[in-house]
Amino acid sequence: MKDTLKPMPKYEHELSIQSINDDPLGNKNYWLNSFTEAAWEEFISSGGYVTGFKEKRWKTVEKIKYGDYFLCYVSGISGFISILKVISKPYFDKNSLISKMDLFPARISVDVIVKLKAENAVPLLELKDQLSIFNDPENQKSWNMLLRDSPKLLRKEDGALIAKSITQRKFL
Repeated sequence: MKDTLKPMPKYEHELSIQSINDDPLGNKNYWLNSFTEAAWEEFISSGGYVTGFKEKRWKTVEKIKYGDYFLCYVSGISGFISILKVISKPYFDKNSLISKMDLFPARISVDVIVKLKAENAVPLLELKDQLSIFNDPENQKSWNMLLRDSPKLLRKEDGALIAKSITQRKFL
């Protein structure tokens, strides 16, 4: 049997993008990370190294693992704008600020894998017919609230679809 090789990426970040959908063991998880427009701008302008959540979300944050992905949704533009890769264990820090808006003490270090300009964000409604949150009768009236409740573990199929949509937009 002949081995087939994938072409080598031209840039280091392309290797990361290729690996987003390569998960033969199904070990990685996709998490929703919701931002307001102002919070997104602040996150990016500070370097995009640490994402944080309110203290009441700590129990959920503790479940996030090294190598998982955050799919970043910006509420003001109603679209997915970025993929972040988790590069640390969750940690709790009330002693330093990462945001002017709130303390966000439940934290995780991340790498920005893909970042779109706002005008290129993947509109949520473009994916509506393919995402399970819109097809679940229990969630039909409350999907908007699901987007505000972050971090939120997504179904693997939904996460893979959103990640693929973001990466495809990167190269338009």
